[in-house]
Amino acid sequence: MAAYGRPTLRDLFDDSPTPHIAHPPRTHHREFYVATDGSFRVAGGGLGVVIETRDGERVARLSIPDDPPDNNVAEYRALHLGLDVQRGESPASVDQPEAAAPIERTTAAK
Repeated sequence: MAAYGRPTLRDLFDDSPTPHIAHPPRTHHREFYVATDGSFRVAGGGLGVVIETRDGERVARLSIPDDPPDNNVAEYRALHLGLDVQRGESPASVDQPEAAAPIERTTAAK
């Protein structure tokens, strides 16, 4: 469930200004919602990932330090990290390999 007072990722995606451009109506509602963010700073940045089920249950929340060359690369690396975690393939540099376990259990149950 989403934290009290905070919308689920699904609600955020559903309320976005152009959800049907990026997600056609027939494919808009998915089993998992992945939100990523990458940041760049000269002294080092970071990558962040939040993954929730369609019901709003958080199955992964991860942030790791990174040293990207610019903000675009940081955003791309964060997206790649989010997809890897969702698939259950946490990179070796992530200290929390169990972050993907709830996703694997949910996927296996289907």
